[in-house]
Amino acid sequence: MNDDVVHVVGLERSEIDIIRRALGGRFRLVCHVGASLAELDAVAVIHGGDDAALSRWASLHPRMARVRVTDPEETRRAVARGGAAHTYLQRPITPEAVQQTVDHAIYLGTLLEDEDIRELVDELGTLPAQPRTYQALCAVLLCPTSSLRDAARVIERDVAVSVRVLQLVNSAMYGLPRKVASLEQAVSLLGLRAVQDLVLAVEVFGELTPKEPLPGVSLEEMQAVAHATGTLARVLAAPKDADSAYMAGLLSFMGRMVLVAKASDRYQAVLYLTQTDLPLEEAEEAVFGVRALDLGAWLLAMWGLPWEVVDAVRTCDAVPVAGQGPMPIAGAVLLARCLVDEARTRNAEEPLVAVTREMVEPWGLRPRMPLLRGLARSLVRGLEEPPRRREPPVMAA
Repeated sequence: MNDDVVHVVGLERSEIDIIRRALGGRFRLVCHVGASLAELDAVAVIHGGDDAALSRWASLHPRMARVRVTDPEETRRAVARGGAAHTYLQRPITPEAVQQTVDHAIYLGTLLEDEDIRELVDELGTLPAQPRTYQALCAVLLCPTSSLRDAARVIERDVAVSVRVLQLVNSAMYGLPRKVASLEQAVSLLGLRAVQDLVLAVEVFGELTPKEPLPGVSLEEMQAVAHATGTLARVLAAPKDADSAYMAGLLSFMGRMVLVAKASDRYQAVLYLTQTDLPLEEAEEAVFGVRALDLGAWLLAMWGLPWEVVDAVRTCDAVPVAGQGPMPIAGAVLLARCLVDEARTRNAEEPLVAVTREMVEPWGLRPRMPLLRGLARSLVRGLEEPPRRREPPVMAA
């Protein structure tokens, strides 16, 4: 690969000039007219065409980081439905945005080419597929004229997801007063966001079934903990990052769940090592040669999920450096995971204290901690003791 070359395809002269100012000191730009392809490999391509044109570049140069230049509305649609780009550069472009976006694309491309992860993936076999129903649902919801029926129709196209969503909606977890018979009714009762979150969880976790049971390990419990973590991360994140924080919190357990489901025999060795006081994360890396968070991030990058979600999953085990802005998504996920861990051990002889000052004080969260801990306990209590179905009131004669 030519590490100093970046292809620029199908952009206006003014946009090329901005990219040259942003990257000229680091890379040699090779500019192309229209949707032409290049034989010369490179570190990245910045493409102004449609997704089909960028897909042709991906097939010819699969290791090349891919940036697609679009307007904001098309970016939202493309992210929702998935595509060939590793990340997107929104018009009007600026030198700062070019530098950041290209760095993100190279980051994702490097992650996808990690030899240790690819070797483990080959050993694990078939992994969960891209959540296409969820992405199609996101695309529909971007339309301002979409209705509850439109959302229900998207979900109904996937029979397995539809059945599972209705099963969960009618379970004691939601405690609805009457049986829900249709997806349109479910959306009406729970709201679009709740059903959207449920579709994502059902779709990504539905394919994970362990080859053989592992004592003390329950994938259903891990899914419930993942949902609680995502819910708390959404509360902790800045409003503009709320949905990405939920997704990152939910999917931060993806790598571990894949290891449990696809390599349950080897995971027994992980459980054995934890009996020697080795932390679970280190035991997983010792047995599989890869961190579970890196494996999960790799899978999310393969699905084409946004860079900020992939990065948050990969780095949510480290306290972020405090800056001038709001709490990073990775920091929200880390704090959410710690709050859930604390809540799950609240009745133990030695309750876990996982939240540290560094996670809380730089973002002024100390006054909110009693409320946040209460929310975590409430979420965990709901997992352990699902609410009973509420019966409709008996009317007096």
